[in-house]
Amino acid sequence: LQSPPSPYSKHLVQTESSRYTSQIGSNTHLDLGEVVELVYVVELKNHLPLLNGSKTISSQSSDKDKVLRELQNFKPEKPNLAKLRILLNGSVGAGKSSFINSIRTIFQGRITVDVPVDNIGGESYTWTYKTYNIENRRTPGSSYAFAFNDVMGLEGNEGVLVCDIINALKGHVKEGYKFNPRHPLTEEDGDYNKTPSLGEKVHCLVTVVAADTVELMSDEMVKKLREIRLAARDLDIPEVVALTKVDVACPLVAGDLKMVYKSRYIKKRIQVCSSRLGVPVYCIFPVQNYHEENHLKDDIDALLLNSLKHIVTFADDYLREYPGSNENLQSLPSPGGEHLVQPESSRYTTESNTHLDLEEVVEVVLVVEVFEVVEVVEI
Repeated sequence: LQSPPSPYSKHLVQTESSRYTSQIGSNTHLDLGEVVELVYVVELKNHLPLLNGSKTISSQSSDKDKVLRELQNFKPEKPNLAKLRILLNGSVGAGKSSFINSIRTIFQGRITVDVPVDNIGGESYTWTYKTYNIENRRTPGSSYAFAFNDVMGLEGNEGVLVCDIINALKGHVKEGYKFNPRHPLTEEDGDYNKTPSLGEKVHCLVTVVAADTVELMSDEMVKKLREIRLAARDLDIPEVVALTKVDVACPLVAGDLKMVYKSRYIKKRIQVCSSRLGVPVYCIFPVQNYHEENHLKDDIDALLLNSLKHIVTFADDYLREYPGSNENLQSLPSPGGEHLVQPESSRYTTESNTHLDLEEVVEVVLVVEVFEVVEVVEI
């Protein structure tokens, strides 16, 4: 907090450990009550109100353990789907890999660096398409019900190709594929997955943008991010933005992360990000990745968990409404062995190709879930 002028031009209020002093020559200490009142007025003048719908970081910190437990216990709505797939996308140096490391750090309870990160920057440090699971140490050998895919970073004229990112959204990119900035993945390549399952497709797109450089993004970079976003829209895949490096962007936030929702500068960066990429403000989450800390901090955890909670919720909502949500259901044989109910796009057919109306399909599926398969034949 910069030393703000008091209502009288001769006075400056400055911090001194946990107390405040007023420079009146004799450096007389003010009572805490007077200081709190004066600082409150200064904050109203220098900070915008909280973002619409935002909690304070203090309230998020108090909810941190609750949110963490919810994410640890989360299971996708689709019983046949083991975990959600979250794809991270963004420019080189935005903090994609660091975001994954930070999430893993929270769930492991210690600083982790499982995803390679390069602090020098300039070109992408990630070259292969890889899935990163979050280990569940409460049950050895298992992992939590969401996973991240990291990709090569976007650059102005280099970096990962937009078409490769779009193929990843659709599940066409196989694990371990090495990105080539000059040659896109094609259907003839061995790393092209021609028939991806629902679990191999992306369920939420996370665009990672650095708060300190959002206004400096080139038009070419914005064009690429928009193209990817529009492709996700056409696939009905939800998108959120992780606005990283808020501590680098704003000295006030660097001094106290709790000020992130009060900072005029961060609010402006969110608005700029929204206007340039077209992402609604309520889908942009300011975060700070772990990058120089050697132990966990509640304020950092609170922001990261808040963003992850929304990512997981949006992804699960998408699966609930997914047009091919029953594509992984096995064909159910009737007790008589004569009929099979099979999916055909959004409709269902029997072996005699008699089409069922959507209302009937929904009813059948519900009955299958609640009663025995025998009841399907009777209907």
